[in-house]
Amino acid sequence: TCSWRVAFARFLSLARRLEKANNYRQFQGKLFIDIANAWYVLEQWLINNSPQESRQDIYNTLRGPADSEVLARIPARSLRYSYGLRDGQDIPWDEDQRSLYWGLFGGFSAYNVLIVTRFLHAGVTSSQFSDISEEAADQNYIFARSLIGGGRRFAVDANDYEVCILTGLNSELAVQPGPHAFARWFIEFTRRLSSGVYKLGYIVPDDDASFGIVLFPDEPDGDFCVEAITHGIAVRASALYCASNHNGFAYSIRLRMLP
Repeated sequence: TCSWRVAFARFLSLARRLEKANNYRQFQGKLFIDIANAWYVLEQWLINNSPQESRQDIYNTLRGPADSEVLARIPARSLRYSYGLRDGQDIPWDEDQRSLYWGLFGGFSAYNVLIVTRFLHAGVTSSQFSDISEEAADQNYIFARSLIGGGRRFAVDANDYEVCILTGLNSELAVQPGPHAFARWFIEFTRRLSSGVYKLGYIVPDDDASFGIVLFPDEPDGDFCVEAITHGIAVRASALYCASNHNGFAYSIRLRMLP
């Protein structure tokens, strides 16, 4: 146990690290706890669901907390709190290219589209992306980009009110606008992991090198994933909205023989 003085000192240290030194009273403890809980859910999911042979590859790419100096340059509060816990990913290069599929925010393969999205570290700035508009770079903080299919970025605006998907000069909302947009987007992502909507598997079917988080829903819910059984054959169909595809949606059909 620790005294209230020690507890307060720790709280004050955390608040000053995540807020500007003279604004530490604006620290929102409930928001931070919500994000910390989401990170706990995500990390435990990666540890508990990764096959032994994968050595928890995605989990091992996660960096520690970002430095205070870097955090001070992130305007969106809930994104800043997240970076205060994990500063993106360090994904190594391997000759068989398996690491290309280790993006924390998953991927999918459909038609001629292959997308795998990594969590960028906080030192990457929107101005480093030359293929998005100058206006988008000024107004948004990009926190994720595609390892494969590199024209897709996730960004949050300075007011933490919108999370959007940037593809070239186009922008689409990834979550309903409102306060703490990144936190709501991130918490929903971890909920989908823990509830089985997203699973670890082969992002490119039958390609053993493409093991990662598959974004095609895999838990029948009547909306984006349905299953029917006839004559001993189960057919599962999923729909996935993908902003980078001019068709709008991609589909996955999976069949299996029942015992």
